[in-house]
Amino acid sequence: MDDALSCDTAVAVGGATADGSVIFAKNSDRRANESQPLHHAPRRRHPDGATVRTQYLEIPQAAETWELVGSRPYWLWGFEIGVNEWGVAIGNEAVHSREGYADPGLLGMGLIRLGLERGRTAEEAVALIGQLTEELAGPAARLAVPAIVEGWRPTNDEVGLPPLAAALPAGNAT
Repeated sequence: MDDALSCDTAVAVGGATADGSVIFAKNSDRRANESQPLHHAPRRRHPDGATVRTQYLEIPQAAETWELVGSRPYWLWGFEIGVNEWGVAIGNEAVHSREGYADPGLLGMGLIRLGLERGRTAEEAVALIGQLTEELAGPAARLAVPAIVEGWRPTNDEVGLPPLAAALPAGNAT
C-alpha cells in the first residue's frame, strides 16, 4: 500500500459553482506523518541585486514579491499548492519517470512558489514558470505539471475575515 500514492488537483470555475466562485483543491501524495505546514509570506520589496535561495539553487530575486499562503513539506522551500494576493492559485502534479534524475536544478514545487511570488495573473505565472523551466529547472521539474487558475479573491471585508497574516498562527510568516 505504500506505493499507492497519488496527487490530484481539482478546480471548479464559473458556472460549476452556485455563486460563480472558484474552488481549487489538491491532495498530496506525501506520507501520512510528513508535516506539511502552511507558510505565509507578506508582500515584500527587494533591493537591486538581491537573490533568493531555493531548495538547491540561488537565483536572482524579483524587485517585489506578492503576499501568499502555500502548503509545503516541512523540509522543502517550494509549495505543493498555494494562492497569492491576486487570486492566482497553483498546485502541482507529480509525473514519475523511468529516467534518472541528474542535477536537481529548480524543483517543480519551487516553480510553483516563484510563480505565486511573482505572478499577478495566471498568464504571468505560466510565462514565468515556462521561462524558469527552460533556464534553471532540473529533470524532475520538467516533469511536474502545474495547474494554474486565476480566480476571484474577495476582500477580507467582503467575507468578514482578518488579513492573511492575522489568520495564521504566530511564527508561520517565515
